[in-house]
Amino acid sequence: MRIKVMIMALLLVLLSGFSQQSAEKTVHLLYINYPPYYGKSLVNNGPISEIIVEAYKLVGYQVKLQYIPSWAASYEMVRHGQYDGLYGAWYRIEREQWFAFSDPMPPNEIGFFKHKNDNISFKTISDLKPYSVGVILGYSNAPEFDKAQLKIEAVQNDQQNMGRLIMKQIDLAYIDRGVAQYILEHEYPDFIDKIEWLPPAIEIANQHIIFSRKTDRFQQKLNDFNKGLQMLTEQGRVKKIMQKHGIQK
Repeated sequence: MRIKVMIMALLLVLLSGFSQQSAEKTVHLLYINYPPYYGKSLVNNGPISEIIVEAYKLVGYQVKLQYIPSWAASYEMVRHGQYDGLYGAWYRIEREQWFAFSDPMPPNEIGFFKHKNDNISFKTISDLKPYSVGVILGYSNAPEFDKAQLKIEAVQNDQQNMGRLIMKQIDLAYIDRGVAQYILEHEYPDFIDKIEWLPPAIEIANQHIIFSRKTDRFQQKLNDFNKGLQMLTEQGRVKKIMQKHGIQK
């Protein structure tokens, strides 16, 4: 009987240690719909999601992804430490008080879209002050964009922003080039030849996981991701994943 008790105690200790190790090797991340980069309807939740999962897999982690419809809501949840992190955020110095940034993942090309028959051009962003510009609530725009103090109208997501541009409720949509093209192709195919990119890009912004500074072991989880991402990059798999999802840049 004594031997059985000892065996049971040993098993409980082993299981407790395994459970603790499993928790330490698990990361909980939020994401929104931001196709073609990530989204709940995309294969493997999109290329950025796949890169994150595969990078963490190389260093022995399990990744639990949770979809949240609103960027602003997910940002606040992570800021308050309810989840480990959120992707793919752009670096902004003011965010460092709440978040730690991962190494960069493939970037976004941010700028304006307009109707082809609208005679709009600019040399500086301030040239666009006469026009209404659609932006997304909760997104952090380029500092140059904010300094221009344009006439902005905020909506909840990029689909709404492009829809308002198509309906001519705004003059310009401020958006990632790939995201806008994806929305046009999949939701507004009749307008592909009527809506165009307005060069130049305002910002080329790398995507990051932002880790909440309020969670346990955030720095270790960040360091381990960076290690896995470096391994994945050196194997040539980051580029292959992006290409597999139809993103060549």
